Amino acid sequence: MCFRCVKSCEKGSPEFNLRPPGIDFGIPFLLPIPGTEVPAKYKTNPWQAALLFLLQGAVYVHFIPLILQDIGLGDTLIASSQFGDGLDFYLHSVITLVLLLFPAGLLWAADELGKKLDASQVVQRLFPAQVQDVMLTDALRRNDVDAFAMAAGGTATLGRPPPPRPSVQETLMAAAKAEEDEDDGGKGGPFNELVHVAYGYLPMVWTCNIAFWISRALEEGGTILPRTVSTLSLDPAMKDWLPYVVADQHVVEFVQGGFILFGLPFTYFLTQKICKDFNLGPAQRSMHALLQLFFAASLWHCMIH
Repeated sequence: MCFRCVKSCEKGSPEFNLRPPGIDFGIPFLLPIPGTEVPAKYKTNPWQAALLFLLQGAVYVHFIPLILQDIGLGDTLIASSQFGDGLDFYLHSVITLVLLLFPAGLLWAADELGKKLDASQVVQRLFPAQVQDVMLTDALRRNDVDAFAMAAGGTATLGRPPPPRPSVQETLMAAAKAEEDEDDGGKGGPFNELVHVAYGYLPMVWTCNIAFWISRALEEGGTILPRTVSTLSLDPAMKDWLPYVVADQHVVEFVQGGFILFGLPFTYFLTQKICKDFNLGPAQRSMHALLQLFFAASLWHCMIH
């Protein structure tokens, strides 16, 4: 660090601030700690959300042979090959593209299915209080008296207690959301909600990518010196006395499983918080929770045999 900013500070009072991870999403350390929730300050971008799930799909791409075997296509598609998995270039490219788009496609399908379930009579009968709360909150945000009366059971608004006055925290969160909508050019709607929810999968994508690459670090990172001898074409006898460290396979799988399990609860709490901010229904929240369980279980299966 050059500390040039400290030297050029006009008032001579520089500060060193630590930002806990997750504070931009409104919750420090990505966990719902009571009394610490603040308005979200992050800016969404559809291309960043797409990149997020491309990184998730890239992990699946590394396990193409295993995935083909699981779906019963391994024996027919894998024979002998230049890629080490028995696939020619064009078939390998198609399968890679499908796996790269697989997580994003599942996210969209789960979100759409959740919307349809929330609109169905089944969910409204199973979760009447939650559905009514979603409808009342949406009517209050839109300041729609007729929708509020209908959500309240078809009675007149005057026949019920007046809507509760929003708290300071809710007012700040609504102002932050309105400011963000203005910065985005007024874009909103279901797609904007889906982009916001996609950001909630950040901890899982991060930990799953670390879980995959940590195996390379534990298995190959300790053999840098012997490999350097081979790369530089030095005396092969030097390999005998150069130190190297290779982690046991059980240790590698333990670390990988730990990272996957570590990211799952953070992803769940963060996604549920974003769903609550956008007043999504109980079925949508449940579908995202199930999707996160599927991602964790499938990657566990791929990495830990």
